[in-house]
Amino acid sequence: QLLGFLTRQADILFPNPRCTRGTGRQLRNPELRDCLGETELGVWALDVDSLDYLGERLRREQPRVILECGCGASTLLLSLYARGRGAGEVAIISLEQSAAYLESVRHRLQEAGLATPVHLLHVPLDAQDQYQLPAGTLAGLLGNRAIDWIIIDAPSGRPACRINTLNM
Repeated sequence: QLLGFLTRQADILFPNPRCTRGTGRQLRNPELRDCLGETELGVWALDVDSLDYLGERLRREQPRVILECGCGASTLLLSLYARGRGAGEVAIISLEQSAAYLESVRHRLQEAGLATPVHLLHVPLDAQDQYQLPAGTLAGLLGNRAIDWIIIDAPSGRPACRINTLNM
């Protein structure tokens, strides 16, 4: 009951999609708004409020190395942030279980001129819906840098499949 007073939906962990659905046109960030336009947000993609919040946290905390589990609208936001910080200042590694979706995000990044700072990796899932990231892949991309942020918006699978995401 109390959560209903604090948020637009009764349960912030399992929001009603009608409350979170929107389009890229509603975003505060004008560059991201231009990139996403009429793209539907809040159903499979992060919602408008989450992307706006993430953008604000990026500006405040200025992470240099970001690992993203699940690419999409957030990848565009991260790429815009990296471009604004300057060449080589930010590294983004994005894991995606769907090869087809990864290619659609890659195409969207290229169209927006944002492909350079992002390492998009196709990482299939095993029978338990866990990423199958080959040993040494992250170490090879990170070199001697540490990960500042981890954003977990995947994998997509059975309920609670994200619980073991950090064990990869």
